[in-house]
Amino acid sequence: MKIQSVLDSYGISLSKSRDYLHKLDKLIFPKSTMLTAPIRIQPMPADECYSAFRETDTNKEKDLDNSVLWRAISTLNSAINSAKNESINKLLSNFTLELEMCRRKKADLTLSLDAVESHSRIIDFYIPLVLIESRLWSALNHDPEEIPWFRFVQNNTYGASGNWTDVINLKYLDTYLSDLAKYLEETLYQRDMTQL
Repeated sequence: MKIQSVLDSYGISLSKSRDYLHKLDKLIFPKSTMLTAPIRIQPMPADECYSAFRETDTNKEKDLDNSVLWRAISTLNSAINSAKNESINKLLSNFTLELEMCRRKKADLTLSLDAVESHSRIIDFYIPLVLIESRLWSALNHDPEEIPWFRFVQNNTYGASGNWTDVINLKYLDTYLSDLAKYLEETLYQRDMTQL
């Protein structure tokens, strides 16, 4: 929709705009598959996944709304969304610049597809982590036991999972990062990235 808005701002006719967007679609989604599909991977599997938690402080429970962890996760999600928006704005800026150059040189506007096409081959990985110094415990269907980290999954109002964040006890960070690096290396090694 944002690319359509940029095209509209340049006074490009609806038919030319549709043709342009069709070419762009074919470029970014050859064979109806996104160019970056080979490197889009699932998060590292987690032994402990929860959609609720309690934070305790010297035997006094805190409400979720006042939780330091909840605020940290919310701030982290805001930062990730901001980075994603910045990436989109950079694409739109480059695209607008290419359109302007095509207009000045009286060149075919489809030459500006290169700006979008180069961005379509880029993917940013966001692995949200919150490090804490306090110990983590799991007590789901068993006596409490200490765990090194857990995945906090936020469910939307329909019950589907949305954002997730790995919450890690600081003393287990090296182990977590080692496991993550191994997972990413093994997973990406299995992918065919020759089409990128």
